Amino acid sequence: MEDLRAIASRLWERAGRRPQSEAELEESLVFKLRWFKPTEARRVVRALLDSGLWVRSADGVVAAEEVRGIEPPFSYHPPEPFTLPDLSPPLERRVLLRVASSTGEDPALLERELRELSSRLDVTPAAGALLLAHRRGMDLPELREEAGRALRPTAPVPRAPSAKVE
Repeated sequence: MEDLRAIASRLWERAGRRPQSEAELEESLVFKLRWFKPTEARRVVRALLDSGLWVRSADGVVAAEEVRGIEPPFSYHPPEPFTLPDLSPPLERRVLLRVASSTGEDPALLERELRELSSRLDVTPAAGALLLAHRRGMDLPELREEAGRALRPTAPVPRAPSAKVE
């Protein structure tokens, strides 16, 4: 995320601290700074917007307040190979949003219910969110695999020693 923040501040500086279009940001990344290929630049600009480091305004897109005061090192260059940080919300947040959009329930109330459920059952927020969705009769097939990974223990579960039969 630090690299994305440095890219955001360098672009703001390069833009003369003025609003830009998304195409102008991509052009700066590709042709002026020569940091990325066009398809990569498009993904970086999308990540800048998704992360909130650049925001849409009436005149185009501008750097967020937090970025405007950052001074990246003069010789900053993104690392090779550059990988974008994972900006997708956690599983429990995505489940809650799906439940809210399907049922029309208030997301804030669902979040409070999730905290209470997770605490009462002593489960992770991801497991609590899936239980919450299940209680409402929702099946989320596209999240099954990820949910399975979130619910599996990461360390082997210790087993009791077995008696040796001779």
